[in-house]
Amino acid sequence: MTNYRDSRRKNHLNAFEEQPDLVVGKTNASAGKNEDVEFSIEQADADDLEALERARQADERAGRL
Repeated sequence: MTNYRDSRRKNHLNAFEEQPDLVVGKTNASAGKNEDVEFSIEQADADDLEALERARQADERAGRL
């Protein structure tokens, strides 16, 4: 095993301190897959309609408990 000092760290005693894996630029990183959107029945496809039906069924099951 080779012991070495990471020269990027200011204090070698904090060898296990957390470092960021990725630096995100100044773009809007929050926009994307977790963004809330309005549901439109007119624009819904077959998968959306199936999800809507499954949600309705789940609500019915939850109401019976």
